[in-house]
Amino acid sequence: MNARPERPLHKIVGFLGAVCVLGLFLGWMLERMVSDEVSESELDEVFALDTGASRGEEGPSEWERDVVSRATLGLPPYPGAEPHALAADFLGPNTDIAAAWFTTKDAPDQVLDYYKGQFYDAGVPAVEYRPGPNGGYIAYMVPTNHVVRSVTATRQGQQTVVLVSNGDMESFLEQDPEVPADLPHPPEAEDTVVMRMNQEGATDVNVGASLPGGNLAHWVDYYRNGFEAKGWKVAKVDHPSDDEALLEVVGAHGRGTAFLRRERDAEKVQILVRVTQTR
Repeated sequence: MNARPERPLHKIVGFLGAVCVLGLFLGWMLERMVSDEVSESELDEVFALDTGASRGEEGPSEWERDVVSRATLGLPPYPGAEPHALAADFLGPNTDIAAAWFTTKDAPDQVLDYYKGQFYDAGVPAVEYRPGPNGGYIAYMVPTNHVVRSVTATRQGQQTVVLVSNGDMESFLEQDPEVPADLPHPPEAEDTVVMRMNQEGATDVNVGASLPGGNLAHWVDYYRNGFEAKGWKVAKVDHPSDDEALLEVVGAHGRGTAFLRRERDAEKVQILVRVTQTR
């Protein structure tokens, strides 16, 4: 039997970085939608728009229970938290992955420190990244089968939104992500990840990547011009902070956003393009 070849760690970290950006993006979007504390029922409605993971009056469905079970496998439960289904198998048909979410009053660092301690006590070598007090992630890979288990925490108002995922990254590590032709994507982008979530009558496409250099304005101009060249109309450009930008775009068959976050210490910009296109 041939030995399994070693996989590049940077691609795994790229995937985790994209998950982190997705978590930060969701947190910022929720903050735009509500000014006061967000209830879990309101969060359910927001996440259900993307994944179909709505909860009925009789409780979670069989699909939701299955997703939560898969997403939390191998991760210790967080005290006082109830995870909800978010999505499953969104990195392609051959990548077995599930994601769930929960909220807590605790700060992101407290959440990440909890999991860091649990991993340390279990002798698990974890990778973590915390760009600031409002969010970050911690994760580890099972060396025997390339299953990646990650926890992303993002501060949202008076709560912290926590995303947990659990996936077999074998096929993901072997594939080259295919960015849709109608979306701008620079050739120098690194650690590109493409996530697709099918809905009834529509498809959500998320493209995450790291862009070299810390020039946020340059990349905002690139995506503004790139969307227009691909036939999209840039309806709005927001700057929630000096290190962030959000472009809202509208096309003939859908609408979307491009969220950019500058990482000063790493001299790079994280990008998440997210579009919903009707079929």
